[in-house]
Amino acid sequence: MAFNDIPVDTLKRKIDELKRFLSISLSISNAHTVDFYTRDVWSTFMCVSPDDVLCAISSTHDRMRTSQPAKNNAAECPLDPNDSDSGSSFLSMLSLDVIEDVSPRVHPSQLSLEEREKRKRENLERKAGEGRGNIRDDGLFSPLTSYVTAETELKTLITELEDAVLVGLHTCGDLAPSTLRMFRAKQELRAVCSVGCCYHLLSEEFDQDRQGCVDGVCGFPVSQYLKAQACFCGRNARMSACLLPMESLFYRAVLHVILRDHYDCFKSEKRVGNVYSKASSFVDYVRRALRKLDLDDTKLSDGDIQSYHEHYSPRMNEMVAFNMLKVILAPCIEGLILLDRLCYLKEQDNVSHSALVQLFDPLQSPRCYAVVGIKESTV
Repeated sequence: MAFNDIPVDTLKRKIDELKRFLSISLSISNAHTVDFYTRDVWSTFMCVSPDDVLCAISSTHDRMRTSQPAKNNAAECPLDPNDSDSGSSFLSMLSLDVIEDVSPRVHPSQLSLEEREKRKRENLERKAGEGRGNIRDDGLFSPLTSYVTAETELKTLITELEDAVLVGLHTCGDLAPSTLRMFRAKQELRAVCSVGCCYHLLSEEFDQDRQGCVDGVCGFPVSQYLKAQACFCGRNARMSACLLPMESLFYRAVLHVILRDHYDCFKSEKRVGNVYSKASSFVDYVRRALRKLDLDDTKLSDGDIQSYHEHYSPRMNEMVAFNMLKVILAPCIEGLILLDRLCYLKEQDNVSHSALVQLFDPLQSPRCYAVVGIKESTV
């Protein structure tokens, strides 16, 4: 998704295309895992049953196997092809030349965890070896800790600051858009390189409660183009790239059913914290969570609690499949956030060059894209 210094009109067209796709899929990304069973999320979003899909795949496989012999026979015999397939004309729809060659290189997402760790370790060792001979100590690095905003006068912190580059590597939440606003406002900053992360901590201007916005300034959107469209993602969608372990999500969703059935306390905003990592079993998890929520856990016996686990365990595969879909959609959410930031830089009159650049290997750093901007020369 790396762009050269593309025209702003082209960028806006890309944003519009992405928004059109998200207008259909955003509701999937915003579905709360906690509500998975209480609101029957699986049935809500499933258009056709898995059995229907598998039958369609099997039927397609059979047609592909029979189409080539039919083609060969037709070449030898001057006959009109007759497609007997319940009136669907599948053979006439099948195009064998649309199959593309597949690269023998395995995509990173298909590698095993062990292979990914091995490649990561080898890459780090190689880079460490390359860098040993280039280490210099010029006394230029001087750590400084300070709370900064777009209004902060940087020269009060660094008196000799001039023609500086502002770099943010994995700046959390609203800090990433704040660096872009600071870059625009401070003449002494000549360039910016910003890699954001923790999108779930971004504040949104068009969120109903505008949670996290400081003095009316929010983290998304930052471009006037998306502000004019009142663009909104939602926290659940922004969290889709950093899901918890599957069993933890399953435990929390079943706990939500228990809260609905036995307690007058089952809003999805209720947080039980990091109970899962401390629990030895589902029963232990539920009791710890109930106590964390200041609820009476003695209302339920161990057998009552375990019966919920046994009832919903066969449906855990539904949650696995649904969350995998959310993970697949997550780069689209990230893409919209990054394109919004790039569009913001292109809207600034004093920025001569701006681009979206991939800096890191996504296996080592999933948040691997940098928004880069350079101001016009003052010389």
